[in-house]
Amino acid sequence: MEKTKVKKLVTSAITLSMAFSTLAPSMVFATDDVKPRDIVTKVNHALNGTATANNSETSYWGPDKAIDGIVNRDAAKPDQSRWSTNMGTTPMVLTIDLKEEKAFSEFKIEWERKNIKGFNISISNDNNEYTPVYTKPDDSNITSLTTTVTLENSVSARYVKLTVDNYDDTEAAGWASVSLYEFEVLGEESYENLAVGATAVASGSETTSFGPANVVDENMKTRWASTANHDDDKWISLDFGTAKDIASVTLKWERRNATKYKIQSSKNGTSWEDVKTLTKAPREFDDIINFDNTINTRYLRVVVSDFENLAEDRDGKSVNWPTVSLYEFEAYAVKQQVDSEQIVTIDDVINNLVIPAVAKGDTKMALPQVPEGFEIEFIGADYEQILDRDLTIHQPIVDTIVSVNYKVKKGNQEKITGAYNVTIPGKNSPDVSINAKPKVVPELAEWVGTEGSFTISDDSRIVINPAYKDDLAYLAKTFKADYQAQTGKEIEVVYANTPGAHDFYFTLGSSDTGLKEEGYLMTVGDSVKVEAVDKTGAFWATQSILQILKQNSNTIPNGQTRDYPKYEVRGFMLDVGRMPYSLDILKDIAKNMAYYKMNDFQVHLNDNYIWVEDYGDNAFDAYSGFRLESDIKAGGNGGLNQADLTSKDVFYTKDQFRTFIQECRDMGVAVVPEFDTPAHSLALTKVRPDLAMKDKSVARHWDHLDLDSMYDESLAFTQSIFNEYMNGDDPVFDQNTTVNVGTDEYDGKYAENFRQYTDDMLKFIQDTGRDVRLWGSLSMRKGSTPVRSENVQMNIWNTSWANPNEMYKQGFDLINMVDGTLYMVPGAGYYNDYLNSKNIYNNWQPNNMGGTIIPAGDEQMLGSAYAIWNDMVDKKANGISEYDIYDRFEKALPAMSSKLWGDGQDLKYNELNEVVNALGTAPNSNPRDVVTSKSDTVLNYDFNKSEIVDKSGNEYNVVNKKNVATVAGKFSKGLELSGGESFIETPLADMGPNNSVSFWVKMDKDATGEQVLFESDKGSIKMSQKDTGKVGFSRIGYDYSFNYELPKDEWVKLEIKGYANKAELYVNGELVDTLAKNATGGKYATLTLPLERIGSKTTSFKGIIDNLEISTTGSQSDDTDYTKVDSSNFTVSTDNENPQAGNEGPITYAFDNNEVTFWHSNYSPYQALPATVEIDMKEVHTINQFDYLPRQDGNTNGQITKYELYIKENAADEYQKVSEGELAANASLKKITFDAANARYIKFVALEGTGNGGKSFACASEFTVRQIDSKAELRKVVNLAANYEKEYYTTASWNDFETALTNAQMILDKADASSTEIDDAASALKTAIDSLVEIGDVVKTELERVIAEAQSIDTTKYTDKTVDVLKTALVNAISINGNENATQEEVNAAITALTNAIDELELKTDVSVDKTDLEALLNICGTIDLNNYQENGKAEFKAAYEYALSIFNEADATEQEIRDAMNRLLEAKKNLKEIEVTPTDPDKNGQDKPIDNKVETGDNINVLYSASGLALASIVFYFSKKRKRSN
Repeated sequence: MEKTKVKKLVTSAITLSMAFSTLAPSMVFATDDVKPRDIVTKVNHALNGTATANNSETSYWGPDKAIDGIVNRDAAKPDQSRWSTNMGTTPMVLTIDLKEEKAFSEFKIEWERKNIKGFNISISNDNNEYTPVYTKPDDSNITSLTTTVTLENSVSARYVKLTVDNYDDTEAAGWASVSLYEFEVLGEESYENLAVGATAVASGSETTSFGPANVVDENMKTRWASTANHDDDKWISLDFGTAKDIASVTLKWERRNATKYKIQSSKNGTSWEDVKTLTKAPREFDDIINFDNTINTRYLRVVVSDFENLAEDRDGKSVNWPTVSLYEFEAYAVKQQVDSEQIVTIDDVINNLVIPAVAKGDTKMALPQVPEGFEIEFIGADYEQILDRDLTIHQPIVDTIVSVNYKVKKGNQEKITGAYNVTIPGKNSPDVSINAKPKVVPELAEWVGTEGSFTISDDSRIVINPAYKDDLAYLAKTFKADYQAQTGKEIEVVYANTPGAHDFYFTLGSSDTGLKEEGYLMTVGDSVKVEAVDKTGAFWATQSILQILKQNSNTIPNGQTRDYPKYEVRGFMLDVGRMPYSLDILKDIAKNMAYYKMNDFQVHLNDNYIWVEDYGDNAFDAYSGFRLESDIKAGGNGGLNQADLTSKDVFYTKDQFRTFIQECRDMGVAVVPEFDTPAHSLALTKVRPDLAMKDKSVARHWDHLDLDSMYDESLAFTQSIFNEYMNGDDPVFDQNTTVNVGTDEYDGKYAENFRQYTDDMLKFIQDTGRDVRLWGSLSMRKGSTPVRSENVQMNIWNTSWANPNEMYKQGFDLINMVDGTLYMVPGAGYYNDYLNSKNIYNNWQPNNMGGTIIPAGDEQMLGSAYAIWNDMVDKKANGISEYDIYDRFEKALPAMSSKLWGDGQDLKYNELNEVVNALGTAPNSNPRDVVTSKSDTVLNYDFNKSEIVDKSGNEYNVVNKKNVATVAGKFSKGLELSGGESFIETPLADMGPNNSVSFWVKMDKDATGEQVLFESDKGSIKMSQKDTGKVGFSRIGYDYSFNYELPKDEWVKLEIKGYANKAELYVNGELVDTLAKNATGGKYATLTLPLERIGSKTTSFKGIIDNLEISTTGSQSDDTDYTKVDSSNFTVSTDNENPQAGNEGPITYAFDNNEVTFWHSNYSPYQALPATVEIDMKEVHTINQFDYLPRQDGNTNGQITKYELYIKENAADEYQKVSEGELAANASLKKITFDAANARYIKFVALEGTGNGGKSFACASEFTVRQIDSKAELRKVVNLAANYEKEYYTTASWNDFETALTNAQMILDKADASSTEIDDAASALKTAIDSLVEIGDVVKTELERVIAEAQSIDTTKYTDKTVDVLKTALVNAISINGNENATQEEVNAAITALTNAIDELELKTDVSVDKTDLEALLNICGTIDLNNYQENGKAEFKAAYEYALSIFNEADATEQEIRDAMNRLLEAKKNLKEIEVTPTDPDKNGQDKPIDNKVETGDNINVLYSASGLALASIVFYFSKKRKRSN
């Protein structure tokens, strides 16, 4: 029911009615000099009473409506709040029970019609005997709908009776009845002057007799007077002792000469806030100032910043004197009534405006009343979900404050009021809440907590109301996926009308229309029930649920929340035109925007290097980007197109971007695509150079479309680009897409052309039915050409380019993007690098644009967005990465969302950050490339087996291999990459900072060109960077090189550590270079590890990698810097230092291990160099290096460029100079080395340094003294030992290794270990490493063959002695062959022993030979490939073979000839020497050694036996033994 409401409770507020003359002043002043300490104010006692009547037409027009404070004549009849009777002629009686006896002297009746002719009013204390106090004196019809009755004297009573005894059917023919809206019983109540008893303090006093205490003594003969000058502000303050509610003050001036003054409040008497500002002299000597809202404060003051000397005093005398003076400074808990005669201007009306209160159950809020001649209209409330634009009240679930604004008009003048706070009573009092409000970012709008909590279970389900299955399909799918990702629990989606215990239920069609599109009502009990008007609101509920579950161990406190946003547009803008971004990072940004209920993602799709003039006439070589696939190609458009429009480095296809827009919309985020023209258009003018501005007097004419001589052509070309994405059956930018047309920063010489272009583009987009947005430039580009504003959204990015007040008055819908607060340009040195999120959260308001405040509830105040611009490209490229951009986006996101969704009041800023840290990123997003790991070690490959398994415990095993081999490595086996296309694939893609990759690597001798060792779509790590040949890495747009070149054919341990903004390279455990903005490369060097492939699809590393470890902390077992002398006990001094000023000043700042703070030589007052720094280390150290790190804050002042360094061992010694020289003037670390020496005292003299204005200074972020590390070699060997793993070595050798390692570690830990102990421990550990015996991959083929040969020998032919040796060797060989842990060395030894035993067999008796034996030997020797043998011995062998063959062919050859031929051939074979082809295997200290896989036998002939020839073995050995015996 529509109602208009005024205050029900006792207040001092004055109602400025249209019948203003009927109101009597409520202020009563005594005529003597001592003023009363109270104010008297009028109050309607009926509001707190009850009413009965003898007749009522309907129940909804009952007697209670006559005392509810509502007069709403303009409402529809059923909604009118009035008492109405049936038709009749008998008296109609309305009786009011005031609940207790009250004093009153006035009545006010608001009639419905003028048909009333007679009535009387009587009073009673017992409701039986009534005394008349007023009777209408005649029987004529009333002439006004408002009747005011004022009694001559005040009366007291509990009951008041209104009897209407004469009425007709005037204004309602045939309907004689009584009807009235309100019957007011008006009395008076007093409120004390709270200033009485307060302590008054002033900025100063003219004399002691005019002191500040005079303003609180209630004596109009005493006063305070300020000091007599205009040198400073004049103020006087009150301290109430405790906090008080203050609604108004009265300043009783001596003269009305203050022309600019304000009231301020403070909680502590130090920090002051403005309450009311006045910019002209007081109208009255008794200056009543009503506050917009009641404040609670302990301190209150008036500050006069400007005043006139000449003014009349209270007696009408002119006084010319430079003071301001007050008789009294009074303060009251209620607003005061102001004489209507004072109200003559709009400012007067606003200053005295009284906002009607709202009572529980009201459905409408009344407008404030204003004097005759003025009009007032409602602009809006900051939360239209509670108080709508038509003043409809959507009852909150708990008492809630809204902020409202009005517009007051008089004739053609109008003014907007400040914001007034109004409490809208809720269904519940905040006192009934049990469970605290859950911590959600942004905070929940309303919350009432009940007892207990909801807990998810394995039986939890997502239950969707079947009526809204299609509307909630995306919600169901994404909530299911996000829930499972976050909780690790599976969850089912079902469709039903009611949920069960532990379920999540979602439905639309809420009867609470105040929720609007983005609000939701969520009730938590046995189940979680969400209702919303629109699917967007329901989706926002899922984000709240996920955030609460993330923090609360999968529980949600029971209660109810009604949640909704304050601002319609809650946005972020990203410049992808200048910097290429993957679509994946855009998706992650959108996903996390939705997680924080941000809903507007403006994508700046084209732009170019700003300073195109740097290129001169070659400006078209400057970088530009256009990120969408386009049909506009070089050679098209009749040959006019000189280039493709689409960027070649990174772009999004139409299908990709169309899908992206739709997916974002499904999660509540509107993507706003932007093509920026007619400036920032180099991407367009590269395509159409003929459309570039011809006027070369314009500094950047190359990136300006020609709106002068080629206006129509330029407009048509731009519109053709937009049409490509807006036309068709399935356009990329569909009808629901808001499109930004850019239009900023066009040269002012062509302002009118620009304004016409802007209007044409706005019309062009609006004619397609789409919403349109633009950048604000019209204040800077003023002109007579009109630009449409209706339904046009404007980004207010700079208040000079687009004055927000002007744009508001012109009718634009505003989005606050004021650059000083909301722009980031990473690493540029102008604008923000990161937003000041703390200031945004604590102080910023979205509707305050450079001091211009637009009402938060105004339909034109859409909201706000923050932006990241990527100006630093091309010639100013600074290395910013996607990771860096996301970090900046994310850091500002919580504060921005908090102030755009709500007020950001629940949490302090540090508490907000705690919640945000607990929340992390949105489920199913990974913008920082975080890799899940069970420990600090993320991945560990030792490459010891062909099946490469992750030993970290994370099971990130290799998933694919191409053109790689498992070969001998640094430790056991390694992975050989062959160059070109050669890689293994891991299940990982990338790993963001902080990260570390460590590995042993040996690059082949013949490796050339680019050498990629790690690779993914985001970048690569290279052992040889293109162009430099050094170790480095690459990502989109950037190639980095460490100052280190990897040697070839040598094992080296590398570790690369990646951080935000920098990367470090360690070689064999020592830091050799850092890439950073202030170090090598001069660019931000954030490193995201590319882990998709080890090797490359195209340009792989050529060489071997071993023992790869990926971690979050680094593989260094001990990160302690043993060369650094601990400075915590140093005593330091200098003869030249500035006093502490923020992070700079005293010399101690150079020894505090904090790079942010720094020592600075004296600049206030200036003291010239030199500056001498003396250090007492308190004990003697053997030192050899002194490090100097200049200041790291980006300022170049104080970089030391010339120095001297001295040391001494004892205090009495003379200082000895150990180094002097010049240093480079930059911010990089300087290492001053010298011959090692014992020292306790150090003196560093800064002789020269950088500066300005002829002055030079010295600064140091850190000074570091370094010493010799006597255990460095032992530490190196211990670190090396950590790479060996027990499973690959024999038990005996491993036990020896462990013993040596334990001893070495003990010596490392021993503080006073001698040099001998250190050397012995290192030597023993090295020996143990060299003695490790590998288990795996032993070759036993030859052993098995020799065993078979031995077993085939007829031992009965040989002597017992030699057979016993053979048997012993055979038993051992068989044992070794059966031992799975036998090493290759053990196998080779068994082969040697057995073949030697066979070789040494001796026959018992002579044995005859014949040609059969010779034939067998010839067959065996005939299989020998002489290409495998050295030249020496080949001729002898060939001759022996040919001779034996001739004897075989000689028919009558004797037995002796046969025997001689065989012996000669056997001897020649024994003398053959194989060509050595020896692969190498590194020993445990990095030295190469031969691989001993070759089997040694007594006669090399044995290696030639084939499997089919084993039967001949006994014969061959037989002849051999005969030969030996006969010699």
